[in-house]
Amino acid sequence: MNVASGRRGTYKPGRIRDRNLESIIYAAEKEFVKNGFRGTTIQTIADRAGLPKSNVHYYFGSKEKLYLAVLNDIMTIWNEQLGLIDDNDDPATSGTLNITVNVSNPEAWPSEGTVFMSMDSVWPPTGAPYKSTTLLSSQVQNGVISVVFEDIEFNTYKLLSVSWRDPNNQNPACNQAVWGTHSGSIQAFYADATPFVFDANNSELSLVINAVANTSTPPCPPAG
Repeated sequence: MNVASGRRGTYKPGRIRDRNLESIIYAAEKEFVKNGFRGTTIQTIADRAGLPKSNVHYYFGSKEKLYLAVLNDIMTIWNEQLGLIDDNDDPATSGTLNITVNVSNPEAWPSEGTVFMSMDSVWPPTGAPYKSTTLLSSQVQNGVISVVFEDIEFNTYKLLSVSWRDPNNQNPACNQAVWGTHSGSIQAFYADATPFVFDANNSELSLVINAVANTSTPPCPPAG
């Protein structure tokens, strides 16, 4: 007899009837998976279960009813396993940052150049920022811009800042004016990096940047 070993489903082994039901359900599941509904017969199920064909008819009546019993058995097992799932089995690795930019002097917003917000995981930066977005004067409402960064990886970030880039200067060492940083300061034209931790304990973090619109870029280093 080819019977499931240790299978947990609707039918619990014990009495002869229960053992037969267990064997038939297990055999039917294997046959339906292997041959599909049309290719499976009561006889092949009975052969796999090691029982007379008449027993299968006695317990289930038809192939259709046996197929439904198999589906019900599978759903029972799935529901039992779902009850064991814990949120900690697949912890979140990213979240959402809600950022408020308070612009003290929106009337001074430059008509040229690009205003952008950038977020760096390395400081001093060694390449492109981890995340950045362009800010437009049309986004300012009563001196405030609201920005949402989604799917941000949990990490310690070194700097979150708002800056303006001079369109007439291509030198990255001296073509940006820092408007403001998160909990940091601006010293001698450069942002004072202030790290912040973003983790699962606060997966929807709210941050504030107080910004002052300006186009005061640092002096460019001497050529050569």
